Amino acid sequence: MVGAGDGALPARLLDLPRWQGHRTGARAIHVTTAEAAPVMSSLVFFRSYTVYDNTSTLGERPVESLTAPKTRMDQAYGAILDAICNGTLKPGERLTQDSVAQRLNVSRQPIHNALLMLKAQGFVHAAGRRGLAVAPLDRNLFRSIYEFRSAIEPLAVRLASAKMTPERIAEGRSLIHEGEAAVRGEDFRGMIEADMNFHMFLYELSGNIFILETMRLNWQHLRRAMGVMLQIERISTRVWKEHARVIESLARSNVDAAVRQMQAHIVRAHVDVSASFEPAEL
Repeated sequence: MVGAGDGALPARLLDLPRWQGHRTGARAIHVTTAEAAPVMSSLVFFRSYTVYDNTSTLGERPVESLTAPKTRMDQAYGAILDAICNGTLKPGERLTQDSVAQRLNVSRQPIHNALLMLKAQGFVHAAGRRGLAVAPLDRNLFRSIYEFRSAIEPLAVRLASAKMTPERIAEGRSLIHEGEAAVRGEDFRGMIEADMNFHMFLYELSGNIFILETMRLNWQHLRRAMGVMLQIERISTRVWKEHARVIESLARSNVDAAVRQMQAHIVRAHVDVSASFEPAEL
């Protein structure tokens, strides 16, 4: 049985709020907060979540939501993934069904399914009779993601260029300002979130579903390692200068320059992140 055992969940995960359930027949509202809500966190933008409002009406009749609420398995998956990716749960730390289920106030079945998914995605691994443990950062996986990014991200920029209206350019510049503000405030979590949001902005504009969905998962792996690299001021400052160059090239309709700048950005990011870890850590 996946994750079975008598070990206690690490105390840092116990800070997660208990899940209180949801009301059916509710209107979904997307909310972005300044603080993470781990149990309800999005799998992409980890400070965004969905709440439900039963007051929606069409005339005098309640309107059934067209967006299904997240299942308990989805919420358990998101809570555990967020704790792994933001470093609350460290590589090698043990996870058991019983301890996670007790803390999240759900049955063991959704925890079982969530841990199976996390194992398949490489975030946890088998630890013998000890059940499951948080997986270490894997050098080969990390290199593979950056090799993939070096090909995919320039393509995303080229595809996105066709949809770069003045409104979209303004949106891109706004995302850059958010990243620069996080750097000035030494908000490392905010830096990672802003970096993710900038690249997701380009993936979405590309209109390529495969790029968007594939990179959603890859960014969860990336943000496990980026915190170390972004604490180096010269790197965190340079990252946003490189992002700004891409947007300004797109604003001038210089697509080839934007593509070259994005490719160079990904190559440098790989070198920086790799260098920020000791060999034994990757």
